[in-house]
Amino acid sequence: MEVIEVNQLKTTEKEEINMDGEKKKSYKNHFCEGENREIHHTYQPCDPSEMEDYKTIKVIYQMPLAPCKVETVADSNTGNVYAKKTVFKEGLNDLMKALARQECVIQSELDHPNIIKLHKYCETEKHFELVMDYCNNGSYFEDRLEESNEPIEDMELLKKYAKEILCALVHIHSKGILHCDIKLSNMGLHKDSEDSEEILKLFDFNLSVYIDSEIEGKAHLEKSVGTFGYMAPELTGKDIHVGPEIDMWALGICLYKMCVAYPPNQVRGYEYGTGPIPFVKRDWRKIDPDFQDLIKQMLEYNPENRISSAEALEHKALS
Repeated sequence: MEVIEVNQLKTTEKEEINMDGEKKKSYKNHFCEGENREIHHTYQPCDPSEMEDYKTIKVIYQMPLAPCKVETVADSNTGNVYAKKTVFKEGLNDLMKALARQECVIQSELDHPNIIKLHKYCETEKHFELVMDYCNNGSYFEDRLEESNEPIEDMELLKKYAKEILCALVHIHSKGILHCDIKLSNMGLHKDSEDSEEILKLFDFNLSVYIDSEIEGKAHLEKSVGTFGYMAPELTGKDIHVGPEIDMWALGICLYKMCVAYPPNQVRGYEYGTGPIPFVKRDWRKIDPDFQDLIKQMLEYNPENRISSAEALEHKALS
């Protein structure tokens, strides 16, 4: 039996044999060292030979020295197109390998129209492979808002995007999971066909963690996680307890950027993390006051006063 530290978790890994005689790895996630509370999540990779059915179409992400590659692939049996993420083990320590396994387990538990679905995953001596839905406009928000600095001026479209990401978060949080890295580059738009409606999709669960219901519905983090500029103010220090409020803060930052096409730390005189997020009146004068109120409730500095994903869906701005 091997114990692998997975982010905030102590994960006990062991092999079990199921009723079909197959060996599977199962994990007992200990959220607080020294306590007896456990949650069971099963790591069930497929046989690596199953990945031979997926033929590469195009590499869509690969950076020098990066431990992963993302490509579009076609299922040779059906012709369906998917995205395949490969995480290379070379250079990864035990913690990083455990995080890759945890990403597989968490994403495999999620099934929602606004979340990229993980269909199968495998592990070999050299890498992990994950086959998931392909989002055909996956960099839309990053390209428009962070590269082109072009705000989304259509209020109905803004409200649609807010509803869709909130529906995804309600599902994630109801499963006892925190995404922990909500940001524009981790969401995109997808259309099944030319005539179908374009919908928002959330992806990238490599930092996601489980909530422990016995520590007041929080997750125990040994250190802060996330992306600077999106991290909630309570994500400071070590050995901290955080809840779904951190995802709501990050979503508030995303919607803020959608409205004005710049991040709060570009406001003159404001340093991110030093106090409440500023709203420059001249830049917000065309934004629906109710929608502004929704964003401000997501960006409440005190997490105890921050609106939840379920409450946000009921806000009058989205009615």
